[in-house]
Amino acid sequence: MAATTINDIPDVILLNIFASISDTRTRNSISLVCRKFMLLDRATRLSLTLRGNATDLYMIPTCFRSVTHLDLSFISPWGHSLLSSSPLLAHRLRVAFPAVTSLTVYVRSPSTIEVLVQQWPGLKRVKLVRWHQRLASWPIGQDFVCLFDQCQNLNWLDLSSFYHWTEDLPPVLQYCPEVSSSLVHLNLLTTSFAEGFKSQEIRDITAACPNLKNFLVACNFDPRYIGFVGDGTLLAVATNCPKLTLLHLADTSSLADVRELVLDVGRNVRDASLALEMLNSKCKVLRVLKLGQFHGICLAIESQLDGIALSSLRAVEPIRDRIQWLHIDCVWNGLDEIGNSEHSFQHDRLEMGSSSEYDEDMMSRKRCKYSYDESDFDIMGNNGFWCKKWEKLQYLSLWIGVGELLTPLPTAGLVDCPSLEEIRIKVEGDCRERHKPAERAFGLSSLAIYPRLSKMQLDCGETIGYALTAPSGQMDLSLWERFYLYGIGELRLSELDYWPPQDRDVNHRSLSLPAVGLLAGCLDLRKLFIHGTAHEHFMMFFLKIPNLRDVQLRADYYPAPENDMSTEMRAGSCSRFEAALNRRIILD
Repeated sequence: MAATTINDIPDVILLNIFASISDTRTRNSISLVCRKFMLLDRATRLSLTLRGNATDLYMIPTCFRSVTHLDLSFISPWGHSLLSSSPLLAHRLRVAFPAVTSLTVYVRSPSTIEVLVQQWPGLKRVKLVRWHQRLASWPIGQDFVCLFDQCQNLNWLDLSSFYHWTEDLPPVLQYCPEVSSSLVHLNLLTTSFAEGFKSQEIRDITAACPNLKNFLVACNFDPRYIGFVGDGTLLAVATNCPKLTLLHLADTSSLADVRELVLDVGRNVRDASLALEMLNSKCKVLRVLKLGQFHGICLAIESQLDGIALSSLRAVEPIRDRIQWLHIDCVWNGLDEIGNSEHSFQHDRLEMGSSSEYDEDMMSRKRCKYSYDESDFDIMGNNGFWCKKWEKLQYLSLWIGVGELLTPLPTAGLVDCPSLEEIRIKVEGDCRERHKPAERAFGLSSLAIYPRLSKMQLDCGETIGYALTAPSGQMDLSLWERFYLYGIGELRLSELDYWPPQDRDVNHRSLSLPAVGLLAGCLDLRKLFIHGTAHEHFMMFFLKIPNLRDVQLRADYYPAPENDMSTEMRAGSCSRFEAALNRRIILD
């Protein structure tokens, strides 16, 4: 008798099994097994991110009829208002995805929202994305009027990546009281705000949304500024929204049900320890706490205090075999001979799982000292450095200052990571204050010791330099890009996100010729996303990568270039490159 296989399971049970799988990559892998599995995946998939060129209407998939969450923010050409100029596209999207109740979309102009809400008036969750500037000629609140007027079931709104004016939202919330009162989630942590919402605006928003459970808002605590957030505003938030369970601004004595509290301010707060002790008695169910820029809580820097852990990677030895996600702030204080070296770096976050969508931001900073001692020899490798296997480590995040090298990383104890698949590196600092590095390369080639590493995010977006001619003795951004990308071709990366360095004085964040040449040497790449701009003829270098299938340039920083006629950000240039990419034969 033939062995029983999964295909022998009744279709009804198999359908329920597929419906319980939420991970996108897992579903993609399962759908490749056989045609039956592919059809089951199409019938049960609830979330979909749509890519491809918006002008190719015939390419819109029509087999995902059950999708309830649709992400349109990555349609090519990225950042263009094609939805508002083509009502037919919006109609075709509604026909292909009739069950959508959650929508993420790039809104270049208010007309985009007007077109889409007519197709899906039953939307419950909406995330708006815009990195381009809001035009001064638009009336106050025009971005939101149609959304609140048409979508009566709206209860979840995310504006964290949507550039708008702070005075746009409160009048619309007051104008549509029924929809406002049904909101339970409101994210206003817009990164492009210079000062955030004023005190009166926060009062008006919370008064219009009394049923909020999650409220995140950018604001200003400095009393020197007009409209700063003080005690009165905190009390008003607590009074207006008594159901809050996730909050960035909170009066803890009035919010006994708060479970996640974020106090992350831009200026130092001193002598806060006594006030924070009240959390223990007033917030009994508090389980996640983040404190930023607070003094007087615990200062262990350069201290030898009993009970204060000056930790390193060796300090997490008891849980090392369970850690899946690790973040390190790399601050190398010298690499001399063994016995005389002291490697200092910071652990921002150590995670063994996810307790909420904000977990990766919820761990407090700790200064870490790393030094060698003879008593540690039994846990060190032959090279004299602490070396243990990180069996389950899958994701590694690194912060490193500009001009520093990546090569000391293995000496911190991260040599044996057999499961490491993804790494994010954020480089931050001002190149204009640095001379030419003594070393030729940043050290990306040193990551070749990780056998399963296939995905990388290299973020140099906060690296500041000279885009044009640099002063004598300085390097322009093209040479810095060569420094950081040299050796990347030695890694077997299949996916790469790259943020080029920038010149803020001229709002320039574009790929240089050396960067394009080095990226084109990554012959295993299948997905490449550049978070900046580039010349069209530079982009053609990427056609030499044999199996490259997905390339996109995203100016997802503020302010995004409005009319960049010299680069591929033009819709025509982007379409020509994508057409050339799609004409190639992919070997596998």
